[in-house]
Amino acid sequence: MITGLQISLAVSSDRLEADVAALVEKSREVIKSCCLPGGGIAAASSISASYSHGAKNYFYVWPRDASYVCVAADIAGMRNVADGFFKWCTQYAGAFEETGLFWERYYANGLRAAYRLQPDQTGSVLWAAHHHITDR
Repeated sequence: MITGLQISLAVSSDRLEADVAALVEKSREVIKSCCLPGGGIAAASSISASYSHGAKNYFYVWPRDASYVCVAADIAGMRNVADGFFKWCTQYAGAFEETGLFWERYYANGLRAAYRLQPDQTGSVLWAAHHHITDR
């Protein structure tokens, strides 16, 4: 015999699945909107129509933040996002070739937008690269 609680839980589960599916799809859209033509990933796509006009402009590539996006994109089946970002890192991110470190943040074209080297940026990129390579 099916109880009212079981029916309620089943309905709640179906709603949760639908909510999660909607969340995943919206997240995929946001990730796509932050991906730049050269492979960089902007922290926030302030040029996107869906971006709040009252929010601050974070149209910079922060390697640490982009690394998190790469892992999320891999999980969401968007493996091309990480491919493009790692290419951007090696071809555009200023100072990486000379030092093996990343600056705090960059403009979309790879020029540094801040003048502090941040070793944790490098660690995050390595973590994301490891995830991307081993999670096939």
